[in-house]
Amino acid sequence: MAYKYISDISKNDINMATVIPCVNGDGKQCIIIRNKGNKIISDEYETDNLVIKLNKVLLLDEEEYYVHLIECKLPINDEFDIVYNYVFENINRPIGDEELFSIVRTLEDYFKTTPDKDVDNLRIGVFGELLTIKKLYENGYRDILNKYHKNFYSKHDVEITNNTRLEIKTTTNEKRCHEFKHNQIYREDLHVYVASSIIEVAQEGLSLLTLFNQIIGLYNNPIVTFELNKLKKRCKVNDTDQGIVVSENKAMTDLLFYKAEDLPRFECLAPNGVTNVRYEVDCSLAKDISIDNFIQLLKEAN
Repeated sequence: MAYKYISDISKNDINMATVIPCVNGDGKQCIIIRNKGNKIISDEYETDNLVIKLNKVLLLDEEEYYVHLIECKLPINDEFDIVYNYVFENINRPIGDEELFSIVRTLEDYFKTTPDKDVDNLRIGVFGELLTIKKLYENGYRDILNKYHKNFYSKHDVEITNNTRLEIKTTTNEKRCHEFKHNQIYREDLHVYVASSIIEVAQEGLSLLTLFNQIIGLYNNPIVTFELNKLKKRCKVNDTDQGIVVSENKAMTDLLFYKAEDLPRFECLAPNGVTNVRYEVDCSLAKDISIDNFIQLLKEAN
């Protein structure tokens, strides 16, 4: 997309738009947002990736405009375009300080990076999640798009209803063994299902980048699309590094579904004072549910 230099912004630009993408004097991307109030007491602070300038006055042809500015510390790059397309472009009215702070928190969360030592495990787990979404969608459960992902930090990966959850586990090992927290698969208040994905890394096949793009392409919700782009960035997946590549047909065949109650597990709540109980479960010892029956169960849960 095109960014104007700040010096080239006209009165017409700022009268016609709430948000204006531009380039500052240092050649860094910048966003101007109209302020909902005529505040003249300005403030400025920095985060790891951004410079935020609150309540600035922009003078154009002797007329004052009250604005906020967010400047990117990073060189010109495609990532800030994603931020603009899915965050800023949806602002359709002038905003105040508190709303701007909320946006800044969202942006900083987007620019966070995953330590290199954790990237491989993150990529494997996310591949399994996206593959599960794809399989359910392609087999007729289109509503999965409304369930994934409302909250990337919730205890279960997908919340089907208030009392029905889906936990997705992925391994590159040959055995169908996954580690669970005890309170993920033993719940007296919830119906929990488990998707067990075994993926085989290959030289040719479906890449994590392609899978991300396929899933993102199914959505027309800018909020969810931004969250998925944020997750893609956490996985450090881009045109240069497409992430893991997997034999798709085998992965789809090896993706199985279970009722948590059928899995080997401790059949009791953790005692008071005992927390963070984890153990490995061999899912192959339980009977799986066919994809058709599983989707029927999900639809009946609604």
